[in-house]
Amino acid sequence: MAAVVSISHCADYVGEDVSRALRTALEPLGGIGRFVSADQRVLLKPNLIKGRRAEESSTTHPVFVIEVARLVREAGGEPTIGDSPALGSARYVAWRCGLLGLAQQAGVPIIGFWRTRKVPSPLRPNGRQLRLACAALDADVLINLPKLKVHGQIYLTLATKNLFGCVRGRHKALLHLLIGGRPIEFARMIVNVCATIRPTLTLMDGIVAMERTGPSGGDRRPLGLVVAATDCTAMDRVICEILGADPDRLLTLQAAREAGFGECNLEQIEVFVDSKNYRSRLADIAPSLSERPFVFPKYLSPLSFSPWQIARGLARQAWALLRPAQPR
Repeated sequence: MAAVVSISHCADYVGEDVSRALRTALEPLGGIGRFVSADQRVLLKPNLIKGRRAEESSTTHPVFVIEVARLVREAGGEPTIGDSPALGSARYVAWRCGLLGLAQQAGVPIIGFWRTRKVPSPLRPNGRQLRLACAALDADVLINLPKLKVHGQIYLTLATKNLFGCVRGRHKALLHLLIGGRPIEFARMIVNVCATIRPTLTLMDGIVAMERTGPSGGDRRPLGLVVAATDCTAMDRVICEILGADPDRLLTLQAAREAGFGECNLEQIEVFVDSKNYRSRLADIAPSLSERPFVFPKYLSPLSFSPWQIARGLARQAWALLRPAQPR
């Protein structure tokens, strides 16, 4: 059976427009009711990398996250928002980007991934165990909410990479130290995280993307896309085609192909646009890309971190967690 990637158009972050686009994208997949049932605990995993304003496009937009939470509530589920940012707590980053206030108004809790446990990877059962967030492992339903943006170390942050946030912040740095010098091995680890978490559904915020550099500090690029899929690999492959990205540069796709995880073959992926089966060029889905190509990083920085970088990062993280302005 072909994997399905469904795309809808949305020009802005007005709540009603985002809600409509989400429903349209979900329609070919069976609607939110296919994934969420009454009284289920639903974890929403956005990209909350660091405390930046929503307009900077580093994080999944707050309106996008809250509209997904509303859909979950409509289906009878109980949503919670969670992540483990690179710097600061989830609540602090949510406050900085404007998500905290919206979540409080909607009565949706925001949690950090402080509790973790070791679990074996289904792709490498005899390999190193992964230490992942208990909240992600124990949720009845996990909905992955990535932001479409470039990444200065791994080329693109898409559906698969967003699940790396289920690794606790300081342990991410340790993994960069241990295997960052072997980029394909690092990509295999990220795919293993995705295979272990196995999100029930992925909804990508591509309404305004980030180009040139990332995962923060890049340029905003309006694309007007909301993307839905159950297969993270298939979603990433389709996004590469839409953007004109070289899929061979995205090592997580290479690692997924090696492991036989998800669908990498475009011929085996069925694409819907605005609820209709799409058989034209994927590059034509985002009209703004015909005016100017998407800008990718010219060079990729090393994935490895030195002990000094890790020590400095831990000090910055400790300061970020203790700063007086941080909401509790």
